[in-house]
Amino acid sequence: MALRMGKFVALAGVLALMSAPIAGFALEPSPREGKDSITTDDLEFCLDASSFFRDKGKTEVRSGGLTDSLEEKQRSTMSELADLYREYPKEVGFAQTDGIPVVPVAAKELQTISSSIQKVNGEENTPIEMKAQDKSEFVSVSQLCQSFIKVHKIANKVDKYMFYIINPETQRLDVEVENGVPNEVVRELETDRLVSIAYTEPLTLLGGRLDDTSPYRGGGLPQKGTSGYRCSLGYKIQNIDSGKNFMTMAAHCNNLGDKWYYGKKYIGYAITQYMVQPPTKLDIALLTGANYSPTIFRGSGGSTARVIGSLPGGGTVGASIGVSAGKSNKEFTGTYKGNQFTPTGCANLGATYCNLRAVVLANNATLQTSDSGSPVFAYTSNPGQVYALGTVTGYYYNYNKILYTDIEALLHATHSRVATS
Repeated sequence: MALRMGKFVALAGVLALMSAPIAGFALEPSPREGKDSITTDDLEFCLDASSFFRDKGKTEVRSGGLTDSLEEKQRSTMSELADLYREYPKEVGFAQTDGIPVVPVAAKELQTISSSIQKVNGEENTPIEMKAQDKSEFVSVSQLCQSFIKVHKIANKVDKYMFYIINPETQRLDVEVENGVPNEVVRELETDRLVSIAYTEPLTLLGGRLDDTSPYRGGGLPQKGTSGYRCSLGYKIQNIDSGKNFMTMAAHCNNLGDKWYYGKKYIGYAITQYMVQPPTKLDIALLTGANYSPTIFRGSGGSTARVIGSLPGGGTVGASIGVSAGKSNKEFTGTYKGNQFTPTGCANLGATYCNLRAVVLANNATLQTSDSGSPVFAYTSNPGQVYALGTVTGYYYNYNKILYTDIEALLHATHSRVATS
């Protein structure tokens, strides 16, 4: 008998149907020659933080017959720009991307770079233009990334608020610091001609799920850009091939490249969604660009638990499992009901999601909008340790029947593991 579909509500966001492979290899650090030298690892970290989505040489996976959306074309263009930056970090600058991307090029290198630009323009992406600059005004990707890495290291040593971002329009690194930062830190920042400093009043930290500090925990509730729109963090995972770490969120909360913050604390951007890459079709996106913790919030955010692994298949039907709900700011207990759909757990819910599992919350409790992406976990005898089961997608028919996406399916699709350290 076919299962009759009931009412389904995704707990946040607009669906964005795209696909892309996760990074699958590690780059060895290797210094580049010349006074503008930067290691490969530092360059990669800088590009990550600047929202470039694809490692060099990796290509996108597209479903047959899927029409390219504007976001897909933008993603492809940004990836091609990232490849250009990797190949010519000392010869080109960061592109101004308001409209058609305009890449600053050192005047003496214009002929060399033009062939690479023409190749990108010939692949039906958004056109990319060049702007020759003389030595006095030109700032290379390598130079700005060196400044970015320097400020990043300073920020990690200072117990004060610092926000920093590459500004392609000014070809400078905008750094915002709170009043009271030690004078020696300010002097060190001022020695870099590419750093523009602004000051702000000290921040009042709310703590817990609403204003976490690095490394960021699962079950927190960051904000997308300056929109006020929030969604919950899930689990820290690690790609087995590259060793690179990511944080999960619900895919339906994200478009590719969306940036997330606690206030002005940057916690990463969405690099991929495994929703239309057969046979996975998962409601899980990945964030990168910040430091993440192998822990999740418990209770009302006053305590945490370390994730010690993941359990395949969602555990045992009938078992009590937990939900660390970001927006609700509390922990729910429910009964695991297993896969209630097709053999692969797929259901047509406006978009087709797969590997869905169900949990019925106790006492007719229900979740709120923006609880999407929250960790679903299995208890252990130690309250400070849990096993990852999945992340919240929405509710099904009854408001207290919550659907979540099996974390093991994501780990298989991305050749990753739940990070435990």
